[in-house]
Amino acid sequence: MVVFTPFNSLTNYILPLNWAFGTKSAKNRERKYMPLIKKIYEATVNRELPQPFTVQDLKHWMKDYQIVKDDGGEYAESSINAILSNSDTKNSPTTNLNIKVLQSHINEDGKHKYWF
Repeated sequence: MVVFTPFNSLTNYILPLNWAFGTKSAKNRERKYMPLIKKIYEATVNRELPQPFTVQDLKHWMKDYQIVKDDGGEYAESSINAILSNSDTKNSPTTNLNIKVLQSHINEDGKHKYWF
């Protein structure tokens, strides 16, 4: 298993997002917003989500831990697939702005497995 070590690159990506989207309104000033990729990373660090993980593992984790968008709605499957694809080191160079923090491979069942 490969362990994600360049935490600074992930931090450099996430901290500006936290600063920019930390609060949505004066009413919600105390609530912190977090990008999905950071939620996934923290889940792996906290061992809530195993590494490597499949999309199915990710969906189970999201359901079990009630991971939802900032507006309280569920993430669309296309959004989950997009964040995984856009964050994969295999998909560079690219024009999207997602930092490439995930490694992946296709297992014997034809499923993608991801890890930091």
